[in-house]
Amino acid sequence: MGKVLVFGRKKPNNDSIMSALVFAQMRNQLEDADEYVAMRLGDLPYETDKMFRAWGVPQLPLLDRIPLPLPGEERVRVALTDHNEASQSVEGIGYARVVTVIDHHRVAGFRSFEPMEFIALPWGATCSIVAHLFDAYGLQPTEIQAACLLSAIMTDTVLLKSPSTTIADVTYAERLSKHLHVDPLEFGRQVFRFRRTEAYTPEQMVGSDVKRFDVGGRSVLISKYETVNKDYALNRLPELRSAMDELRERERADTLVQCVVDVTNEGAQLLACGDMALVQEGLGRRVPEGGVWMDGVLSRKVQIAPRILAAAELLR
Repeated sequence: MGKVLVFGRKKPNNDSIMSALVFAQMRNQLEDADEYVAMRLGDLPYETDKMFRAWGVPQLPLLDRIPLPLPGEERVRVALTDHNEASQSVEGIGYARVVTVIDHHRVAGFRSFEPMEFIALPWGATCSIVAHLFDAYGLQPTEIQAACLLSAIMTDTVLLKSPSTTIADVTYAERLSKHLHVDPLEFGRQVFRFRRTEAYTPEQMVGSDVKRFDVGGRSVLISKYETVNKDYALNRLPELRSAMDELRERERADTLVQCVVDVTNEGAQLLACGDMALVQEGLGRRVPEGGVWMDGVLSRKVQIAPRILAAAELLR
C-alpha cells in the first residue's frame, strides 16, 4: 500500500480544505489499495477551523514542499482539489506525480505523461463535485462529511447567490441539508458568521484568499475578501493599499486586484495596484485609488479573473 497526498491550493479557502479532506476520506472508504492523506497548504480559514472544532475533526498536517526525489526513488503521488495550476500549488509540485485532479476552475498549463483521473466541472464549488462522486461510487456521506461539504458549497457559492452557482450546486446543497435535517441557507449563514471578517487585519484581507495567475508574460494576483460590511475594509484604505503593495512586491507580481465582496449588498469594491493598464483593459473602466463598486459581482472565478486574464493575453 502506498500513500497519495491530497490537498487544495495555497492560501486555502473553505472549499479547498473541505474538498481535500472529504475526497481523501471517500477514497479510503472505497478500500482502495492506497491510503489517501488529506493535507493543507496554509492556515485554515476561520470558518473551517470553527467547523473542525464543532465536529471534532483533527487538524490537517501542513505540507510546505515536495522534495526532489533521490536517484531511484519514486515520486510522491498527489491528488489536487480546487486547483490545477502550478502557481497555485505546493512548492516542488513539478517533482510530484499527479494522479488525480478534482477542480472547478479553468485548466491552465496542465499536462501529464501517463493516464490520470482528471475531473473538471464548471460548478460553483469543488465540494459539489465531491458530493457527486459519492453518488457515482454508490456511497453515502457521514453526517460530518455532509456538514463539511455543505459548508463549502454555501461559502463558495455565497449562499447560492453567486453567478457561478449551477443547478448541481443547488441540488447537492438540498440533498446534504436533508441528510443533516437543516435549512441550507440558515446553515450557510451560520458558517459565514464563523468568519469573523471584521477581525481581519489589512494583511489578512489581502493575503488570506489570493490566487496567482501567470499569463501573457505577466503575473497577476487576484485577492478576495468577503464580508457583510465592506466599510470595515474601506475605512482602513491606506493600510489596505499598503498591504496590497507589500504583497505584490513580495510575490513579484505585475498586478494585484483586490475584491472586497459585500455579501449583504451583493457586489464588490475593486481596488488594484501595479500595472493599471491591464486592469483598465480588463474591466473596461478606470480604477481610482478608492476603488470602483461593481454591482452584482460576487465571483472571482466567473466575473473577474477571465476579464483580467484575457486582457493580459491581449496586451502581451
